[in-house]
Amino acid sequence: MAKARAVVTTKIKKKTWHTILAPKEQNNVVLGETYISEPQVAIGKTVHANLRTITDNMRDQNVYLKFKITQLAGQNLQTEVTGYYMTPPSLRKLTRRATLRIDDSFVVVTKEGKKVRIKPLAVTRHDTVHSIGAAIRKEMQNFIAREVAKIDFNELITRLTSHQLQAAAKKKLSKIYPLKAVEIKVLEFAKEGKAVKATEEAEVEEKPQKKKQERKQKKTVSEEMAEEFGIEEEKKEESETFGEEEQAPGI
Repeated sequence: MAKARAVVTTKIKKKTWHTILAPKEQNNVVLGETYISEPQVAIGKTVHANLRTITDNMRDQNVYLKFKITQLAGQNLQTEVTGYYMTPPSLRKLTRRATLRIDDSFVVVTKEGKKVRIKPLAVTRHDTVHSIGAAIRKEMQNFIAREVAKIDFNELITRLTSHQLQAAAKKKLSKIYPLKAVEIKVLEFAKEGKAVKATEEAEVEEKPQKKKQERKQKKTVSEEMAEEFGIEEEKKEESETFGEEEQAPGI
């Protein structure tokens, strides 16, 4: 008599749709949906979203934000921002002929101690010498490091997406040489690299103030010499006039 074989059945888990939401700083905008059987599988996954879908502004279509799924809340998956970057074609449009492109990459520390790598870009209005480019690069590092140290990571993302940080950097660096644009190409958490130590703004402006004071002192000394010289000239003219007046009756 033939023995009955055991039938092995595999249980198929039912999949469900889960909505992926942005953090409250981005107004909990819907980033997308995922069709999965176990929500825990999605934890830790990365989602890329165009900034235009969050701000509803056409000008932001060249910028993307990176989100990391952190937890499940009901049927929704909550996320946090982990990065910011611009599309390469939009960066190429900024660089034209007869301009100087200044790229950089360095690590800075936020107010709560998070290390982030930031890659800024500055473009001058006209072509110029490399010494000016080096001065712009150095001041760009100091300015960004100072600003980032004052705020936390979420506030940094907010200032980037609203273009406040880029506008402030352009205004500051344009004092060195006229700039066409200042943009942040990439912002991400730093895996390695030593953080930049920013020079205090007061220390940077200390030398020009000393030079101004020296110039004022030099001007004061020169003015005193000019006044003394003017007084001597007046005395000479008065003596010559007086002599002419004395000789006039004799003639």
